[in-house]
Amino acid sequence: MDLSNYVNLQNRLKSLKGGSKIGELLLVAFFAVMAIMGVVSLIQGEIIAGLVLAGIGGIATFVFIRDTPKEKKAALESWSKLTAAELSHIDTESLSAPAFGNALVTSDAIVIKGAQGPHAYPARDILWVYGKQTNHKLYGVIPSGKTFEILFLNRDGKTVTMPAPNAHKNRKAQNPLSEDVAVILNVLRPKYPGIVFGYNQQVENLARRSIGELAALVDARNAGQQ
Repeated sequence: MDLSNYVNLQNRLKSLKGGSKIGELLLVAFFAVMAIMGVVSLIQGEIIAGLVLAGIGGIATFVFIRDTPKEKKAALESWSKLTAAELSHIDTESLSAPAFGNALVTSDAIVIKGAQGPHAYPARDILWVYGKQTNHKLYGVIPSGKTFEILFLNRDGKTVTMPAPNAHKNRKAQNPLSEDVAVILNVLRPKYPGIVFGYNQQVENLARRSIGELAALVDARNAGQQ
């Protein structure tokens, strides 16, 4: 899918954080150097250190080389799921759409900027949006900080993660993620009222048991049947 005609979207995506090919190349270069150091260590008789360095570096480099073409293809193909009308609307709406780090939220799709190109997730395929807070502990005991994310579940069963930029400044609040979830709700709900917002154990159980049942429920709500 050629996005060059959608100038507003292209310009907005350029302004988003993340998705840098340079950063990804530096990372794979680091692992490649690690693998080389491991081989050198093996030659020098440092068996354990050599195996560890060569193993980690080699596997990481292999995974990057193997997965990069797949990720690029998936990003390109994701746009073919959108209609011409949806693409045009996304282009217009991108001028004022709220950004979440490397993600842009429009009423027709959530667009995530990646190193292999922007990936579009059609809003009609989104079933559930909720926030996740992870508490980190040093040595499993000493609190060392918190991270916040927004997750959304698609009808293909895959969960996608995006940043929660407002949660960190609200970290002392009872629900730090509520502001970010509310922003997404205000964008998506007018057109897709069936999407479930906020964490719910029953929804998680249903998604684990049958993603098809959850999709049918959301579709019915979108159609105003429930």
